[in-house]
Amino acid sequence: MIERIIENWLDKASEKAFQVPFCYILIQQGHTIIHMTRHCGMEHGKDIITKNKDGEICAYQLKGAPGSKIKLRDWQQGIQGQLTQMALTPVTHPSIPVGMTHRSFFVTNGGIEEEVSHAILAMNQQWASLQLPYQVKTIVDGELKEMAKKLTYAFLPADLKDFKSLLEFLLEDGKGCLNKEKLAAVIASVLTDEIVSKAKFKERINSAALLTSIALSNYINEKNYFVVYEGWMIFLSGLLGYCAKHELAVKDYTNEYNIGEQLAINALEDLWDEVKDSRDFLGDNPMEDAFFHSAKRLLLVGLMSSLGIYHLMNKNQTFDQQKIQDFVTKNLVNVDIWGESAIPHAFSVYWYLRKVGAEDKAIGFLSDVMENVIAASEDAQGMIGPYYDADACLKELYDHVGKITFHPCNSFYLESAVQLLTRQNQKEILMRNWPAITHFKFLSFELEKPADFFNWKNEYGKEIWYLPKLTEEWAALQATSAECEGKNVPDHLRLHSNIYPLILNVMPHRINTSHIRWFDSVLKNVSSK
Repeated sequence: MIERIIENWLDKASEKAFQVPFCYILIQQGHTIIHMTRHCGMEHGKDIITKNKDGEICAYQLKGAPGSKIKLRDWQQGIQGQLTQMALTPVTHPSIPVGMTHRSFFVTNGGIEEEVSHAILAMNQQWASLQLPYQVKTIVDGELKEMAKKLTYAFLPADLKDFKSLLEFLLEDGKGCLNKEKLAAVIASVLTDEIVSKAKFKERINSAALLTSIALSNYINEKNYFVVYEGWMIFLSGLLGYCAKHELAVKDYTNEYNIGEQLAINALEDLWDEVKDSRDFLGDNPMEDAFFHSAKRLLLVGLMSSLGIYHLMNKNQTFDQQKIQDFVTKNLVNVDIWGESAIPHAFSVYWYLRKVGAEDKAIGFLSDVMENVIAASEDAQGMIGPYYDADACLKELYDHVGKITFHPCNSFYLESAVQLLTRQNQKEILMRNWPAITHFKFLSFELEKPADFFNWKNEYGKEIWYLPKLTEEWAALQATSAECEGKNVPDHLRLHSNIYPLILNVMPHRINTSHIRWFDSVLKNVSSK
């Protein structure tokens, strides 16, 4: 059954959707993945760059042709130029010596018309007649399916426990929101507590990545970049939790982790490309979306701030920080805190603006967020907790579904906002709001083990709370807020601190004030140049 599902899925997949499984086919054959492009035309036709087991550099151009064939018209209108670029232009990457030759491959999940086959053959013969070391080999429909079958036998478990959920993902139209809990369960059904050999550990990780790719394929085809980003962050969180649980060394999962991280960042960058020059990035139907514009605006500025933070921490000099800063600043008006699951996005905005030198805007925005949380309990029924995503919160707020119980004066995030403002010495703002703050319960979920942070659900652990003092000494508040060791931060999160805001956006119920202070300190020490 799994084999039939894979074959049916491959028949319908775009090049972006089958990119990850093809990478794992190459890994199975002994390749090391060096680079995957975003399919944005910037890699001279090279969608995937690898080093094979013989040390040769290989470049692959992927083209989706679900249920069809590559026609001569397709060849003339772009493919010929891309393949020529792939073969003739050298691979440029820090991991590859300058001037090193490479092998070139054209990969499609469809067929190739006879005229196109002849054109590729003629191109290769022309290069050969000129004694040029260039050739393009093809991997087409039937060959790709045979490779996928071998991959299925190698990596996907025959007794997949959450088979039903995988089928349900394949039936999604790809236009809606992601059921993150369901995807986390599919991943967890493979990344189990069972102790196995090192080789089997890697197979489990590969299985989880393949299942994630298959589950997200319809969203990828629909260019639902936000969901694709969320899905790969769920995978990364599951992977890090699995590696922490089984004490795997970094070298045992680096290749698989890097693929997942790059795909999550690629999705955010695709989203950035879509919105940065758009006059109306909030929706196609202003009448239908009118109630949600302010929530969408916060979601987007939060995601773009997280992307900016990621590139700052990675010291990526080619990323246009000024443009993203302008976007965030321009759209930081009329934003809506739909619930506490929105606050990680707000924290990302605060961190980003502060890091790029807009400290006054950052502090003013964070102060507004804190006062929004307070006002939600003073003027209404309270703010929806972090266990409900934007979709569920907005349905409750506007459709009054009745599935969510409101708890006024309870907050998982207010304590963190208070401590961030204290770390910026904002005594006046806190003094003004302190009487209202003392009416709140500061809530948190105490995990049994630090590594449980990566789990979507935890069977063990407990919810705890305390009331802030009616009067608090400023020096005492400063002392508490200054602690930034993050004693309960899992080691695997410390190793990958650049994705902390990205994980928290997707898993807002994993809020921990100690983690917030730790990351605030980590980011402070990152150079903004």
